[in-house]
Amino acid sequence: MKKLFFLVFLVFLHSCSNHKSLLSVFEQMENITHISVVQPSISRWPYALALYDTLLVWLDPYDDKHLSLFDVQNNKLLHRFGSIGVGPGEMTMWPKGRKYQHDYYHIFDNNQKQILVFPIESVVKDSLFRPIDIYNFRANTGLANVIQVNNNLFLGINNNSDSIYALLDNSGRTIFTGFSYPEDGINTSPFVKYIAYQGNFHQNPDNPYLLAHIGTSGAVVDILKIEHKKIIRKKRMNFVLPKYKPVNINGMSGALLDDESIIGSISTYVTSDFIYILYADKPEVEKRCSDIILVFDWMGQPIKYYKSDVDLFQICVSDDNKTIYGVIMNPEVELVKFEL
Repeated sequence: MKKLFFLVFLVFLHSCSNHKSLLSVFEQMENITHISVVQPSISRWPYALALYDTLLVWLDPYDDKHLSLFDVQNNKLLHRFGSIGVGPGEMTMWPKGRKYQHDYYHIFDNNQKQILVFPIESVVKDSLFRPIDIYNFRANTGLANVIQVNNNLFLGINNNSDSIYALLDNSGRTIFTGFSYPEDGINTSPFVKYIAYQGNFHQNPDNPYLLAHIGTSGAVVDILKIEHKKIIRKKRMNFVLPKYKPVNINGMSGALLDDESIIGSISTYVTSDFIYILYADKPEVEKRCSDIILVFDWMGQPIKYYKSDVDLFQICVSDDNKTIYGVIMNPEVELVKFEL
């Protein structure tokens, strides 16, 4: 049966599924005010941000390149890198990008099923720099959103299995699967459940074996540890648990989002100490922006939440947890800075 990729995705239903109840788990709240606005000379909406000291990677595919490298200290666009295409060292449109450790930016190309690794230091010197490493997973077509744990281990999402996560070797062979989707009484395909619970991996910069998987909608967080080639779930937080409505249109299956559902997680970022979630209690029909940033530690404990003086669309945070950068529309794309 064909899969209806463009019908996404969720109906949210949970006892803690509203903004008030989620914020109530935090004992601390802090108002923050942006101290500067930067016109980054980048006209495109970013799909992800990553901060390396004073260098900001801005994922915005256009004009045959995927990424912009911006110097936030000098308010200067350095150049664009990462070629769009299907040739060696190139990627197709709309990949998933993420920060990896302290010095590398990773792209996972879901169409070509490959990871491309860019050392930031090399990209700074040469905008034509090709990926230093390429890992292919084409043999495993049921994979989505793969992230590197080490040179021989990779963590991915299953989209054709009842298990959520898969641990792979560097040849793409599955060596461990773990954790089934929540029981909901609806008999539907693994692919529909994957649509409802899809999310992004975020790796602790100081510990590649410690990761968070955060749903792209709702507020569902898994904190995972890789030990002895197995996936261990250290903590699961179901603040806004996705419930989905399977649909079948012209022989294609998918899942639809209910109009009454809230957006939940908009943008996420992690440092060695904390997990940051830009969180919105608005319905999906509204803009995906918010003035609320939730902060958890890597044990899953709520630390505090920040309330911004402007609505944000994306966030990233400095390694020392002292600076937040956010993207606003005013009406053009602007980059704002908060000192914590």
